[in-house]
Amino acid sequence: MFEIFTKDVNEQDPPNNNKKLLARRNFASFAEDPAIGAFHVSIHVQKDTNDGTKSYSCTIPPLLISNSLV
Repeated sequence: MFEIFTKDVNEQDPPNNNKKLLARRNFASFAEDPAIGAFHVSIHVQKDTNDGTKSYSCTIPPLLISNSLV
């Protein structure tokens, strides 16, 4: 798991200092980067004031499969 929630939507430290999970209403958007085989992910988290979302982004690197394990 990635530690992407370094700050909560209100710019405070996340609850329980948990940087991997943020217990708020959210949705994600994905975009593939075919040049490198990675995915760019944006997790949009609802703000306290319900006036939009804050976006947290990360890149999922490509999965490299080795034939020596098969």
